[in-house]
Amino acid sequence: MYRLLPPQDAKYRAMKRAPAAPFLLTLALAGALLGASVARADSPTAARADSPTVAPLVLRRAHGGATFTLTPSTASGGFDAADLETARQAFAWREDDFHSQYPISTHLLDLVYTTMRHFDATQVELLSGYRDGRATSRHTHGRAIDFVVPGVSMTELATYVRTLGFVGVGIYPRSGFVHLDVRAESYFWVDYARSGRRGRVRQILGTVATRADEEARARGEAPDATVAAAELQEKAAYASGDPAARVGHSRAARLIARRERLSAERQRLQRRQHRQMRAARAASDG
Repeated sequence: MYRLLPPQDAKYRAMKRAPAAPFLLTLALAGALLGASVARADSPTAARADSPTVAPLVLRRAHGGATFTLTPSTASGGFDAADLETARQAFAWREDDFHSQYPISTHLLDLVYTTMRHFDATQVELLSGYRDGRATSRHTHGRAIDFVVPGVSMTELATYVRTLGFVGVGIYPRSGFVHLDVRAESYFWVDYARSGRRGRVRQILGTVATRADEEARARGEAPDATVAAAELQEKAAYASGDPAARVGHSRAARLIARRERLSAERQRLQRRQHRQMRAARAASDG
């Protein structure tokens, strides 16, 4: 026979069973909220919002010059049109002179930024950027920089940038800076000439340069396509013997303008001679 429970026992058991449904509902809601928060954390927007702010690329012109700040889009670089315009001004060989500015290679800016971050530096000191000199100089085409990183020795800086792949790296011990440029094949050198003197370039570490490019390809990297194409065009123009292809942009522009002026003068002279000849024939016929 069944034993009848006292009223208080039945009430107690009912109270123990009653919270089961609310408890399960609460558990389900907690799981849903947890899943939603995980989903939000995995979304690109949340990843960007939670990630630390990307440090800017700060370029300070040497010898007390102005400071220019560029804001990359990622931790490895990437600069928009406004930043590229700022880079033109920072790399100009004369401050506040638009004619001494030239577009700067975006790949070069990425490498300079990567170098700054590698050494946990807050800025880069820019000794020389764009220079309107020889057509064969990568400074002339906005693809080179002479720089130092505060607190980093010239040897440490050169050793690191040599690993980037598809770069030119020159060390200038007597001037105390490192040259970095972007190119299709790496090439390393040392120059012991003093500042303002004729360069005495000597190639070094040829096998290291080759290995650096091989390791870059193994990482899935390749030479900058724009740079490689430009180098081919420049070499072809230089080999053609055209004087304008052997000098910087300003001198080339002056040569081209002079050539056009002489051509226009020759055409005017020829037209005047033709008029004089026609007048002479008309006079003889009359």
